[in-house]
Amino acid sequence: MTQYTVDALTQALEAAARAFIASLDGGTQPKVTAPRSLDAGTPIKFDPLYDEPPLPFKVKGTHEESLMSTVIYLGAIGRVNAEKRRGANAQEVSTYAKKAGYGRGNDVNGWNLRKGVSKEGSAITVVDGLRYLHAGTHEWVRDLASQLNIEIVGDFTPLPIPATS
Repeated sequence: MTQYTVDALTQALEAAARAFIASLDGGTQPKVTAPRSLDAGTPIKFDPLYDEPPLPFKVKGTHEESLMSTVIYLGAIGRVNAEKRRGANAQEVSTYAKKAGYGRGNDVNGWNLRKGVSKEGSAITVVDGLRYLHAGTHEWVRDLASQLNIEIVGDFTPLPIPATS
């Protein structure tokens, strides 16, 4: 029998509660405000799937605002991959793109083509219409979040990307 830690069980219960509330609300995610750090040395905990962004963000804003948009969008795609054990679908991509400040869901298609973000040659791979964040991109997003004094919470484990069809 597998032994689970209290933290793992708590995260699972929180995810289940959010999914339950979302289903009652017609599929919309509950709005949860990420706790702000009172001490500059303590990172702000942020779950890109469920929390409101803790810092100002804008796709084409200041350096910090642009970083925050990237953490919101790519963080959410990585969280979908890890939490749901699959790629993010078009509806999820649209939802999290808009949450990150992109005008339309398809405005983020460039992330599929950006070179140099990860050793795989792009930030995201699309397989059968589902988006998967590369392992190297996970590390990059964590680095960006760290620059903003943010800690991404929730499962953010890279998911193996299936072979393209």
